[in-house]
Amino acid sequence: MFGNGFNFGGIASAPVAESSFKAVIYTGNGSTQSISTVGFQPGLTWVKTRDLSSGHVLRSIGMNSTSTLSSNSTAALNTSQPTGGRLQLDSDGFTVRDISNNGYGVNGSNNTQVAWNWKAGGAAVSNTDGSITSQVSANPNGAFSIVKYTGNGNTSQQSYGHGLNSAPELVINKNMDTATQGTNSWVVGGTLLGNGGYMFLNKINAKNTASSYNGNQVPSSSVVYISGTSDLVHNQSGINFISYCFASVSGVSQIGTYAANQSTNGPIVYTTDDRTSSGANPFQPSFVLIKNTAQNQEWVILDSARPYGNSLQPNSSNAEGTGNFVQFNSNGFQIKASGGGVNWGTGNAYLYMAFK
Repeated sequence: MFGNGFNFGGIASAPVAESSFKAVIYTGNGSTQSISTVGFQPGLTWVKTRDLSSGHVLRSIGMNSTSTLSSNSTAALNTSQPTGGRLQLDSDGFTVRDISNNGYGVNGSNNTQVAWNWKAGGAAVSNTDGSITSQVSANPNGAFSIVKYTGNGNTSQQSYGHGLNSAPELVINKNMDTATQGTNSWVVGGTLLGNGGYMFLNKINAKNTASSYNGNQVPSSSVVYISGTSDLVHNQSGINFISYCFASVSGVSQIGTYAANQSTNGPIVYTTDDRTSSGANPFQPSFVLIKNTAQNQEWVILDSARPYGNSLQPNSSNAEGTGNFVQFNSNGFQIKASGGGVNWGTGNAYLYMAFK
């Protein structure tokens, strides 16, 4: 299954830490600063300026050199970086360097930023579980893996290994190169969305279904399936792709759905093993990603580093919105808004991903 190690983006191997996710906030200084409050070496760091309109900036294992991507943009890797990179992953956090940010700032003077950090598995290694050999940095106990693969252009059903202990419920996939077709969207799939089900992280679109997306086959405990070579499928020949794979792990993370009731006394989600109020291994979320699967609405990110009611949208460069969106509890969270992208349309299914 695994071969020799590969080091993408200068990230060295490291043991999996007990803590696998951390949200931090900091104030930009307009120059260079190191944020060492994460407590582990991130595999993925995702930064958003809170107080002005500015694009999301993502840096992870699997990206070339010092490049970054943006969740609200279909653009390929941003290679216009200062020496050392706009966003550098370190042993205990990350370093940010501000240049003329072109709307994608990470360290603007006196701007406030939030950074969401996931621990992966250190240097990526070769994974031959699928028909396409992938390079994987996996933290199975932390419910997260990063996969880099190169499309082979085969129009029949193909697959690539993800390195987790169970089938990922959410898979976020992005074309990192300049493709010759399509819009290069951030495609979201996984077992939660079912056979052929997909959404776009950079768009407000509701869930759609197409047999061409994954050949009507959700990920297995070892591989993610792709079928065809369209921009939706992400298997164009010679094109490099990055996948972020997420799973539910007891006491660490939970991925699922809840039904909207369009009330300020909104749905309660229990982050326990059996998803009930008295279930084992409860945890209080520090991060929640939410999306209405039935209607065209924005994605919403809420976290414990900021006021619980404040939201940011992965599909938008908008500044932070304020409101009473959610309440984080010791064993889950409760929706506290009757709309706002978290509780609109009685009975509508909302997907969520919660991390401790």
